Amino acid sequence: MRFLLLAAVLIVVAHAATIEGTVIDANTGAGIAEATVTIVRPNSTQRYQATSDSAGQFKLTVPDGAYRASASKDGYSAQIPDLAAALASAIQVTANQPARVQLKLTPHGDVAGRVLGPGARPIAGAEVVLVPDLMAEVATTDDEGRFSFSNVRPGPYRILARPPAAP
Repeated sequence: MRFLLLAAVLIVVAHAATIEGTVIDANTGAGIAEATVTIVRPNSTQRYQATSDSAGQFKLTVPDGAYRASASKDGYSAQIPDLAAALASAIQVTANQPARVQLKLTPHGDVAGRVLGPGARPIAGAEVVLVPDLMAEVATTDDEGRFSFSNVRPGPYRILARPPAAP
């Protein structure tokens, strides 16, 4: 009696490709350390991450293919790309053709000012808001009418002040 043993082995060889680059401050051009870089395949759940070094540089080894790259870090916002450019901006990499990318982040800022009434007198206790502000933060003016907001995302805002309630 003879037995025939058949074994099937599937070997998948994925060529390793490299995506490297720098995460920079959009205002100064300086590298941003400790930023999280995320590389994703469009229409897929494949995701690769790295952390930028002290000079803002990163390097990832991924299978050949097309990818999109983004960066994030507390205190910074990613620049919002033009939709058509974003859709056309896939990074194509192969083992023979690595990709180099530059990712820009814009630092958050501070907004400060004074609320003054008639005769340029400071208004203490006024409630001040930035519009639009997704966090719905409210600042209250001090005795000199001063207010401030910190860690504000870049963008256009209106500042609205409401006088304190009458005693």
